[in-house]
Amino acid sequence: VTDKAMLRGLLVIEGYAMELVPVGLTSNLINSRFKNITHANGRTTGRIGFTANYAAYVHEGRQKNWQKLGASNKFLEKAAEENFTEVLMAITDGYKI
Repeated sequence: VTDKAMLRGLLVIEGYAMELVPVGLTSNLINSRFKNITHANGRTTGRIGFTANYAAYVHEGRQKNWQKLGASNKFLEKAAEENFTEVLMAITDGYKI
């Protein structure tokens, strides 16, 4: 997978995750997002996440009545799984000339 194709897939996941990630008064969690692409052993790996020290707690915790309408726990997991076909299409389109 090329970096361009992988980035396209990551951007799809990121877009949907941004709709689901809870946002508080500081917006620290949503603003701590990152994505990177690495190469090892002939494989390209894309990673998206959040660096806020409480990101895993919010992601893995129970669903709460978040301030932001539509916010959810498991925001990255849901963004990737519920839009899997779109992610694959974005990666595939990254190969088109």
